[in-house]
Amino acid sequence: MNRILAAATAAVLASSAVAEGTRTIIDDLGRSVEVPAQPLRIVVTESQSLAVPLIELGLMPVGSQGMMFDGVNAQMRGSAVTTGVTFETGSVEFIGFLELDVEAIAALEPDLILHSLEVEPYTGVDAGRLSAIAPVVALNSFGRSLNDHHAKLAEITGATADETRLRARYDAQLAQLVDLTDPRNTTVSTFLPDDGTLYAEHTWGVLGQILRDGGFQFPAIIDDITPGSSTKISPERLADFDADWVFLTYRTDAGETPADFNAAMEATVPNWCDVLQACREGRVVFLPRDEATTPSYAAASALMFSLLSHMADPFAQ
Repeated sequence: MNRILAAATAAVLASSAVAEGTRTIIDDLGRSVEVPAQPLRIVVTESQSLAVPLIELGLMPVGSQGMMFDGVNAQMRGSAVTTGVTFETGSVEFIGFLELDVEAIAALEPDLILHSLEVEPYTGVDAGRLSAIAPVVALNSFGRSLNDHHAKLAEITGATADETRLRARYDAQLAQLVDLTDPRNTTVSTFLPDDGTLYAEHTWGVLGQILRDGGFQFPAIIDDITPGSSTKISPERLADFDADWVFLTYRTDAGETPADFNAAMEATVPNWCDVLQACREGRVVFLPRDEATTPSYAAASALMFSLLSHMADPFAQ
């Protein structure tokens, strides 16, 4: 009888240990996924939206998808300028660009895979296939606000203390921006040329999140875009994008400069600067796109200071 009781007690303790070692996460496919309470070997299938915020939460992935423009040098998009971590400095394994190397992922022996649903159409590797390697949490990695995205990753990984601290800094910096500007009476806009059209999003990355969280006003042509969505608009409507401040972004990771953006705009709308009062009066601001779009609190901090340096300047009113 004692032996039976001892065996039963051991079974209960073992079950409890397993339960304490995992947590259940509902991912964006609606699946219940058992993940380690403290994952140590995380692989991510999108660098900008998953590797960067994960590193900010104090967790270095063992493997990550990356960008490759020259066919030789891979980079985690937005990471070098926001976290200082690259594939080389962080000892992070490159697992592919448009084609994910499933064998390389398996060789890393991950205990958790964070999978971006946005990359599936390009890689052909879905959550089901990756689940044969390790627990997979599938995420709409660009579908949440900066704060909600970090909160979700913190929930998955247990890094809640770092998320709370980063969120507090964001809130303090946002309050400073609001106090030193006049959001309710200031219009803002952003767009880019795209193959003969103008491309715009309802909320342009972390830059758009800051501006909307701060209560700045957008032109109707942007506000009318469904939240979380983007659209292409005829260049004949460029004047509808005019605002007190216009923010334009260029891709430094692809070697672009503000001059390249200007050339692309000239090809889309000749003499485009004359169309926008903001441009004629010197209230167009060029920003690197990685910092403007990467879901990173470090990027948000840099953007806040940039916005303050322009919008709180009494000589720029």
